Amino acid sequence: MLGARLLALCETPQTSQALFIELPLDVRGTAFQLRVWQQLNTTLSGETLTYRQLAEALGRPTASRAVANACGANPLALLTPCHRVVRGDGGLGGYRWGVELKQARLAQEAESSGRS
Repeated sequence: MLGARLLALCETPQTSQALFIELPLDVRGTAFQLRVWQQLNTTLSGETLTYRQLAEALGRPTASRAVANACGANPLALLTPCHRVVRGDGGLGGYRWGVELKQARLAQEAESSGRS
């Protein structure tokens, strides 16, 4: 059942927040990492933001590198959309699970949200 739900999530990433709320997860990270991941879960499918924009949203405008490190430490790629964070110049930057997956997830979200 959980495997089917996660597969459905991959196919319709806009449902990630609803699934995230339903699952009994024990997500562990530093207080800052948890704030980054929580803020990321407020971004909409098909949208991107820069590491700096995310840092500014957290009230830490000089913490872009710390935001990037928190994204790299994200243990829940399907539920916490770190793939939506890009470099200031619009480049994809890195991604813990590979830039190809990041690009594919962004393209999938853009297509399903009509932003392609």
